Amino acid sequence: MKIQYETVLAGPGRSFAAYETVGPAVDCEYHVHPELELVYVVSGYGSRFVNDSIAQFDVGTLNLIGTMTPHHFRSFPADSRGPDWSRLRVIQFRPELFSALFEYFPETAQIERLLAESGCGWEFPGEGAAKIGDRMAELIMAPGARRLVLLLEILEELSRMEHCRLSEKRLPEAAGEDGSRINRALRLIHSRVDRGETPLLTEVAAAAGLSPSAFSRYFARTAGRTFMTYVMELRVGKAAGMLLHTRRPVAEICFAAGFGNLSNFNRHFRRLRGISPREYRKHGMTENA
Repeated sequence: MKIQYETVLAGPGRSFAAYETVGPAVDCEYHVHPELELVYVVSGYGSRFVNDSIAQFDVGTLNLIGTMTPHHFRSFPADSRGPDWSRLRVIQFRPELFSALFEYFPETAQIERLLAESGCGWEFPGEGAAKIGDRMAELIMAPGARRLVLLLEILEELSRMEHCRLSEKRLPEAAGEDGSRINRALRLIHSRVDRGETPLLTEVAAAAGLSPSAFSRYFARTAGRTFMTYVMELRVGKAAGMLLHTRRPVAEICFAAGFGNLSNFNRHFRRLRGISPREYRKHGMTENA
């Protein structure tokens, strides 16, 4: 079973892609591509999928995702604050872009290691992320060879910054034409969770064109987790976003995220996040104060 292969177009006269994507929400396909991808979140929040990891992204998130690494960013449409609420800056470049530089200039060894070890994805926390986001904005508007200079400067800064892995392991799946299968399944799962409903294994399997048992095996191989685990992580992620970004009561958030009762919600939230929903909200408010 395969994951969607995305073709990245750099544009005429350009060796790599750099752009800002804007919309009411972000919902790219679950995909891979040969290019490394640097993503900075200017505005919006949601769930980020990289290999076997599901986590939250928010304003200021900065990630470097390795070549052929399955990934997917998604925000819930109901969270959108307007037509330009979701804004991401993205740079996509082939690993061989600087191969000659790495070969002949030992000063670039730290950058080479950063890129070579990006298969599980990197996150760059802290204040430095915003500075990189500003440099990315400058690069997007830069002409000619200045783009290459800025990209190398950005990578050099990243190689010196604190960073941590996004996922524990790389998924073994390769890209191929049947990547639409997993994306049909994900679209149906997401639409149900968006509305606070429970996605049924039978209907999701039917959308993917598989029997429930075959789909369960396929989903576990492709997404790195069981169908029910994925749904639960998605629900908790939706609740986490509402806890941090709205003033809705916890009980209301519980039902909006698709949980049948508060005790069930609290139990699953604590299991996945390590603290209760109320503690999570309080901790987030303290960090953003």
